Amino acid sequence: MDNALIQVKGSKHAVLFPPTDALNLYLNGDKSEVLDIENPDFDRFPRFRNVSWHECCLLPGDVLHIPGKYPLSKYIGDLDTSGSLD
Repeated sequence: MDNALIQVKGSKHAVLFPPTDALNLYLNGDKSEVLDIENPDFDRFPRFRNVSWHECCLLPGDVLHIPGKYPLSKYIGDLDTSGSLD
């Protein structure tokens, strides 16, 4: 099922991984075992080197469409005080 992330206040950095990278994400259910995507442990997760992603910075009023077949979407910390709906 598709989803949408609506940024209401502040800003948020969003990262989406395409379904073609599911094997390289080390999924456990719908969550990746790779917790730090900016500094991954390649000794533990060598296939993560092959992962591509799409990223953007959401500002108030922005809407991000999240396709339902994407195995993982991750919102990385707030850049400042933030409020969003999904």
